[in-house]
Amino acid sequence: MTALDSNANTDFKKLKAICVPLLGTSRLTPASIQPTLNLLTELNRILSEIPSENLTSNLISYVFLPLSTILQRNPSSEIPNQILEKIFIALSFLCESWWWTCDVKVWEQIFMLSGAVIGGIDEKSGRKRDDETKDAAARCLISLLRPRSAEEASNRNLDPVLVEDRLTALQKDAQNPKFVPVVGQTLDSVLNAAFSFHLSLQRAVLEVTYLLIDLYLPDRLVPSVLPGVVSTMTKICLGQPQEKGWANGEIVARGLQVMQVVVTRAIGNEVCIRDGAIRRIDTLEDLVGSQSQAEPSTADKQLPYGTVRTESWLRGTATQLHIAINSISSLQSHPTPFALQSLADFSATLLRSTSLTLPQTQSLLLSFLLSLSLSEYRSVSSEARQSLKHLLLNPSDAQLSLQYTVMKNLGDNLSALQKYFNFKNLSFSHSQLKIVLYLDISRAFWQFLCDFWPTSDSKIDNLETQLDKFVPL
Repeated sequence: MTALDSNANTDFKKLKAICVPLLGTSRLTPASIQPTLNLLTELNRILSEIPSENLTSNLISYVFLPLSTILQRNPSSEIPNQILEKIFIALSFLCESWWWTCDVKVWEQIFMLSGAVIGGIDEKSGRKRDDETKDAAARCLISLLRPRSAEEASNRNLDPVLVEDRLTALQKDAQNPKFVPVVGQTLDSVLNAAFSFHLSLQRAVLEVTYLLIDLYLPDRLVPSVLPGVVSTMTKICLGQPQEKGWANGEIVARGLQVMQVVVTRAIGNEVCIRDGAIRRIDTLEDLVGSQSQAEPSTADKQLPYGTVRTESWLRGTATQLHIAINSISSLQSHPTPFALQSLADFSATLLRSTSLTLPQTQSLLLSFLLSLSLSEYRSVSSEARQSLKHLLLNPSDAQLSLQYTVMKNLGDNLSALQKYFNFKNLSFSHSQLKIVLYLDISRAFWQFLCDFWPTSDSKIDNLETQLDKFVPL
């Protein structure tokens, strides 16, 4: 007997000691609830000690039987929150391994069960689910949805190519027109749950939201959910409904990550060029050529809520997005470096991916990066400067327009400084705030020039000295 077989046999004996009596108490009664809760607690302790790669398909099926039996034999209203929470925790352990081999129908059932609990659908039966139970359901969904790495495949002695094959199979099932409504309902549920005051639940549902949009939502459905997702994320980043001004750093980071992926997938350069909403003009032939609209796939045509990317849709959506992104400007003053780094990454990514579709927002995103390049946190300022260097010096759709925007902004800011110092009788707060803003952006630009374009030009060398003369205090 190999060491692997010996471990599997030992694990089976431990699990059998729990699963047999758990199956015996699967029909819940007032007298059996506490013993069942104790058995589930012990089951989760054992599962937490078994490396996920050691959970074979046979072991998983063996453990799944009593869990599914409890769910099948008892009406939802009769399953206490604590028991349901521990069932989801156990399912999370199982799904870490089962992701590779479980039948698609089982994958769908766990997906629907988790989404129903997060969305409170089963509360219609009379039992309200607490945040801890919803948190466990969300973490079960994360185990079910997250893509696996090549390293995880190697730990299981699997060919790394199977990672992509398995993910593709699950994506295909999730994007089946019959299952898309479930995905859409689950997305709506996690967006509503993201306003929870329960921090662990909020973290988990934001991660689920990211995974759903990034990997599982059909292409034509992403533009449809864009307004709702962006609206929700801006409110969460700004600390609503708690009205704190902004959320903590980790929540801001997760919210910006969701916002970034939904904007890129919905209105990024590549998808809009593909669908004919805009054209990339590189040659004279591109300028005079006719614009064609991409033909939707058969699956997309079957989506009743899908949105086709057109020129008119792009114009309206771009305006709304500009307003939404402008509303998070206050995040530049967030006190945590984690949030500021996320804002820098968000700004740089959108500058690269939406340079053609959101031209009016490029200046705003650029101002975020320039401001962050002056951050007192070295990690933040370094990341912002490196992003600026990459965007301004490397050939891309964004390069020329950003170079022009940088020069224009500098000229506008210096002109505004002159205007404000020429006027008399300006209120102290109004003029001072404006001057600080213009000074910060101008100084950030000067610092960028010194870092990446060393020069002996006296006009450049003396720019910081001249800016220092404009001291509003």
